Amino acid sequence: MADGDGPGARRIRSDLAGSAITALALRAPVVAVAPVLGDVRADLGLTGWQVSLLVTIPVLCFGAFAFVASLSVARWGPHTTLVQSFVVVLAGLVVRVLGSGTAALAGTFLLGVAIAVANVVLPIVASTHSERAGSALTTSYVTAMNIGSLAATLATAPLAAVSSWQVAITLPYLLVTMTALGWALWRRGPAGSDREVPSAPGRRLRTDRAAWLLLLAFSGQTLAYYGTTSWLPTMLRDELALTTASAGGAASLFQLAGVLGPLLALPLSRRLSLRACFALAACAWMVFPAGFVLAPGLWWVWTLVAGAGHGAAFAAVLLAVVRIGGSGGYARRVSAFVQGGGYAVGSAGPVLLGFALGVSGSWTAPLLIVGAAAVVLGVAGVSSTSIRRPVPPLERAPDVVR
Repeated sequence: MADGDGPGARRIRSDLAGSAITALALRAPVVAVAPVLGDVRADLGLTGWQVSLLVTIPVLCFGAFAFVASLSVARWGPHTTLVQSFVVVLAGLVVRVLGSGTAALAGTFLLGVAIAVANVVLPIVASTHSERAGSALTTSYVTAMNIGSLAATLATAPLAAVSSWQVAITLPYLLVTMTALGWALWRRGPAGSDREVPSAPGRRLRTDRAAWLLLLAFSGQTLAYYGTTSWLPTMLRDELALTTASAGGAASLFQLAGVLGPLLALPLSRRLSLRACFALAACAWMVFPAGFVLAPGLWWVWTLVAGAGHGAAFAAVLLAVVRIGGSGGYARRVSAFVQGGGYAVGSAGPVLLGFALGVSGSWTAPLLIVGAAAVVLGVAGVSSTSIRRPVPPLERAPDVVR
C-alpha cells in the first residue's frame, strides 16, 4: 500500500469515500419503492403484475446489461463509465415519478441499466489498487450498499407519510447520486487519462475455471438473497401470524445483519483465508432454512444469521473477483461475467420460490431451494479459491497517481 501521506494514499482515501457514496446510489433507489408499492399502484392505476415489475426489472437489468459495462470501460475507461451511469440514474429517478405507469416503468428500466453498469465498474476501480487496498475498498462499498438498502427500507414509508411517495423515492437519491457524480468527474481526470491497465496476454475467460466457479457461487448467493427478500415477510405472516407491518419490520432484521457481513468478510479473508470466508458464509445461509423448519419460534436468530451470511458472501465473491481478475481488460471481463450471469440467475429466485410454494403448499420446499443455493455458493466459492495461479506484475497496478 502507498505511503500514508503520499499521493497514492490520497487516491486510496478518495476512492474509499467515492465508492461508498456510489454504493448508496446502487441499491437504495431500487429498494425504496418496495415499502410504498401500494401507494404507487393506487396513484398510477397499475395492475398487480405491472407493479411487480417495479422491483423485478432492476434485477433483470443487472444480469442482462452487465456486458454494456465491459464495452463502455473498454472504450472510455472506468470513471468515465461511472459518470455516464450516474447521469442515467438521475434521469431514471426523475422519469420514474412523472405521473404515469409508463413513465414509472421506463424510469425503473433506466435505473436498472445504469446500476447494472456501475455494479461491474466498482470492482474494476478496486483492481487498480494493491490487493490490500482493493480489498478494503470492496468491503467499503459492499457495506455502504447494505446500509443504503437498510435505510431505504426503514425510512421510505415515514418520509412518504410526511411528504409523498414521489418525494420519498426520489429526493434523497438525487442528492446522493449528484455527490457520486461529482466524485467520478473529479477522478476521471484529463481527457485520455481514464484508461484501463493492459492485461497480461494469454488469459482466456472461457477456460478460466475460477471465473466459472465464481459465477456459480454468485448465482447461488443471488438466488438465495432475492428469493428470501421477496418472500420472507409473507412467510413470517403465514408461519407466525404476524401483521403485515410487523412482518415487514421483522424482515428488516435481514437487511440489518447484512451490514455486518462485509465487515466480517475482510478480516476473515486476511486472518484465515477467502476459502474460510466462503465456507462460513454458506453455513450461515444454510442455518436459515434448517432453523425455520426445526425451530420457527427462533425466526429472529435465523434471520440475523442469514443476513450476516448474505453480506459476507457478497463481499467474498467481489473480493475473489478482484483477486483473480487482476486489473485492466481481464478484470473488466471477469466482473461482467460473474455479475451478469449471477444476477440473471438471481432474478429467477422469487419466481422459483413462489412456484415451489404454490406446488407444495408449504414453506418447506422454498426453504429447501434456499438451502440448495447455499450449498452451491459454498462448494463453488471454496473450490474457486483452490485454483492457484500467479498474477503477473503487469496485472496489479501500484498505488500511484496515473
